[in-house]
Amino acid sequence: MESQLVTPVKCPNCNLQYQAPIMPIVNVSRNPELKRAFLNGQVNISQCSQCKTIVGLNIPFLYFDDEKELALVFIPNELQLSMTDQQKLVGNLSNTLIHNMPQEERKMYMLNPKMFISREGLFKAIMESEGITEEMLQAQQVRGKVLEELLKAGDENTLQACVKEHEEHLDELFFKLLTVTALHVMEAGNQQDGQNYFSIRQVIAELSPNGKKFVEKIDKELGLQMLTAETLLETLKVTSDDNEFRNLIRNGHTILNYNFFQKLTSEIETLEKEGNRSESEKLKALRSRILDVSSQIEDESKRAVAKANLLLQEMIATDDIESMVSEKIDQIDESFFYVLTAYIQEAKQNDQPDKVEKLMKLYDLVAMEIESKQNEAGA
Repeated sequence: MESQLVTPVKCPNCNLQYQAPIMPIVNVSRNPELKRAFLNGQVNISQCSQCKTIVGLNIPFLYFDDEKELALVFIPNELQLSMTDQQKLVGNLSNTLIHNMPQEERKMYMLNPKMFISREGLFKAIMESEGITEEMLQAQQVRGKVLEELLKAGDENTLQACVKEHEEHLDELFFKLLTVTALHVMEAGNQQDGQNYFSIRQVIAELSPNGKKFVEKIDKELGLQMLTAETLLETLKVTSDDNEFRNLIRNGHTILNYNFFQKLTSEIETLEKEGNRSESEKLKALRSRILDVSSQIEDESKRAVAKANLLLQEMIATDDIESMVSEKIDQIDESFFYVLTAYIQEAKQNDQPDKVEKLMKLYDLVAMEIESKQNEAGA
């Protein structure tokens, strides 16, 4: 098992102070799965237990891959260490690596690790050892920017226009990048957001010429079974339980677009042409049910957000925010945190530090009150 220590962390979003585990020796030879985790940015990071913000830990570490004969030390430039202190740190990490392996496995290159002061330089060195060129990395960066633009599309028409504009970049590498992004989000504990990424991936795949082919290949390689327009429709056809039906609609809401209903309508028309009136009527009823439940969920969401917005405005306006939080704690739900987080982000973007501070104080008070309630319940 890899050696792990802890380091103090202060969340940049909510200022919570906590201890996070770190990995000073990233030994991918002993644990091959660690290489993938490292390259995907999942090593030496932490998640704030209060606001769930992912925090990158800017700490020194040694990356070791004996197969590639790589011993690379990362010392963040932000630490501003003297050359003497850097060399001392490299020596300590190198000694730790060597002393934890059998005598017969020790090699000379391990005594002289190459040092990097930027993650980008370290990452490029590892990529080059894997046969991945600078051109390949640049291609990935381009697709990363395309992905950001597509994710910002506010509606289906905008998304369609973006897909058409960037069609040449929507290749297998693009869909791999989107898939990895979705998996990262889910692995960080944000299951709903991760599912939303996968739903958006499905929509983009359907709008692009070869998207579905790339997605099927990637999912097969990774062993993924994701919710698609086809699987969602087939599951809805046989689902009789109302709660399960609603959950399927809620989880697949980004898939329920124009293309989805166009396919459903085409299926109905085909059945009618074949004279299969019974099955076509069943699908018509299903289409109406999907539309009704989708509308209900959308209305419920709008009402919940509106209610949360009123509650937030009431709390912001009060002179005794602590008492207000304690009094209204039972009315606080996910919609409240959604609205509060949106307000905080807006205040940050508008450079309103006083408003940010006040909203963050409210966030902290609510979080502490909820934690107190949970502790009382568990006592």
